Amino acid sequence: MHGSDTPLAKKYSAPALEKGLDILELLATQSRHLSKTQIAQELGRSTSEIFRMLGCLESRGYIGEQAPGDGYRLTMRLHDLVSKWPPHAQLVSTALPEMRVLAEKTLQSCHLGVVNSGKLYIAAQADSPLPIGLNFRIGSEFPLLRTASGRVLLAFQSKKVSDFLMASLIRQEKNLSLKTLCARLDTIKEDGIEVSESDRVEGLIDLSCPITNAQGTAIAALTVPFLNLLTRDVDIESVTVQLKQTATAISDFMGAENLL
Repeated sequence: MHGSDTPLAKKYSAPALEKGLDILELLATQSRHLSKTQIAQELGRSTSEIFRMLGCLESRGYIGEQAPGDGYRLTMRLHDLVSKWPPHAQLVSTALPEMRVLAEKTLQSCHLGVVNSGKLYIAAQADSPLPIGLNFRIGSEFPLLRTASGRVLLAFQSKKVSDFLMASLIRQEKNLSLKTLCARLDTIKEDGIEVSESDRVEGLIDLSCPITNAQGTAIAALTVPFLNLLTRDVDIESVTVQLKQTATAISDFMGAENLL
């Protein structure tokens, strides 16, 4: 079961709340609709146990069916709540104008990523002005260690936060050496940027810089998935310079010193 196995959950038991959270966490991992029976089976519960909770979540707009009998999936309600959260809203409203200028200048798309429950969460996107570009859906999530953005976010954390995140991530990535990871994160922090081949698209180069607060901690990562445009005079060196300048400008607006 998703939420009831932890010591904290057992100490402060709230069965109805746990059922609702279990359902939301389950549907957050699914790209398909799930029926009541499928949800009950996945959670190890009976359909009668979750029937009222499904009705409650549906009436509050957190889950829904596209048509009667299609099964349930998450709506955008949770995303809407996150977007209204003041720190998140301030970050996005500050970053987006600068991101749009960056996209216009470099002819490349860019996106803003933050840490959410140990994953990379795409918070904002600025499209390339060209017909061809690579876009990331706002609200989508990716493993931290498998993205340039995620590695940047890890590199620019306090030691306490970084150690906590890496301990969890290393358990998930069984073939990854902690020594190797730490060395890579140190290089990223020293360079102020991560430049790496995409983990998801062959031939794509990801460029990622931190958006930092006044303490030098990354609150977000600004990333350009660099497309080599054969018909345009756009080189990776100039895009890198523009990306660093934009990340610094956004960090300054968010109250950071010039750290890049």
